[in-house]
Amino acid sequence: GQFHISGGTYTSDPPRNGQLTAQQQAELTDAIVDLGIPEEHATPEDGADAFNATLVVGEGESAVTYPFWEGALEEDAKLRKLVRLLETL
Repeated sequence: GQFHISGGTYTSDPPRNGQLTAQQQAELTDAIVDLGIPEEHATPEDGADAFNATLVVGEGESAVTYPFWEGALEEDAKLRKLVRLLETL
């Protein structure tokens, strides 16, 4: 139930650590299971200036690293749901 979020710059958005509540853990687990192994959402050729992010779910050898571009959130409702839940932490 522990989390670590690193995003933005260290000045505007420093890394955050914490402990999930039981409800947060259940919601995130459900969203991760629902997403499954995500489809690749590579930045399109005309999106060179697009915001890119990397989502890492899990830790150690079981961690899944998933890079995506901002437009993927509009294309993939399951990814959007998981990212929005993480944004509230």
